[in-house]
Amino acid sequence: NFFNFIYGNNLNFISITNQEVKSILNFFPKSKNIFIPNPVTEYSQSDKIESLKKRFVYFGRIHSIKNIDLMISAFIEANLNKDWELIIYGIPDDLDYEEKLKEKIKDIKNISLKSPVFGEKKNEILQSSWANLLLSKSEVLSLSVLESASLGLPSLVNKNIQIDKFDEHEGEVTSLEINEISKKILDISMWSNETRVQKGKKLKRFISDNFNIEKIKEKYLPIYS
Repeated sequence: NFFNFIYGNNLNFISITNQEVKSILNFFPKSKNIFIPNPVTEYSQSDKIESLKKRFVYFGRIHSIKNIDLMISAFIEANLNKDWELIIYGIPDDLDYEEKLKEKIKDIKNISLKSPVFGEKKNEILQSSWANLLLSKSEVLSLSVLESASLGLPSLVNKNIQIDKFDEHEGEVTSLEINEISKKILDISMWSNETRVQKGKKLKRFISDNFNIEKIKEKYLPIYS
């Protein structure tokens, strides 16, 4: 490898995921690698929620890597009553995949695909929803998970999420097997309002304590001092 030959042991990398750590060590086995996750820079200042909606949400790219078709299938299989809905706020990325999703949900009244929203409107939707769904094939340290948690919204995520002890602090994790996902969705729908709020508060506190900008900033100081 040219860079290994030129720089020898003097290559230093900062990685934001364990996946990156493995890749870098594979190509640059003599390098020094420091794992520092991304921070969340904004948090809701209030835990007060005006009203909770029986709503599962997804915010992100419309792309097959995000497993949105699997998410939809699992939601359908959970067979929740019609008070519940799944809303996909999608950023267009793969038009062919998007058309397949539209075809899949065209006759299902409680699943909808909407344009993305941002800013305060997005925050309001996240805070008042029941749970966030993020089942990407390569879920690592998703900023969407951190963003949702910072607003007190629990997420159901791929168990490969690289947030240590996420499931021990009210985060919900699953394999990518449709039966397990649908059961998790059903279990989440059976929370009481009080349970949903308390889980959101505990998760928010955990993310705030471990991924705030001041905490992450400290990890950079030894590198540049």
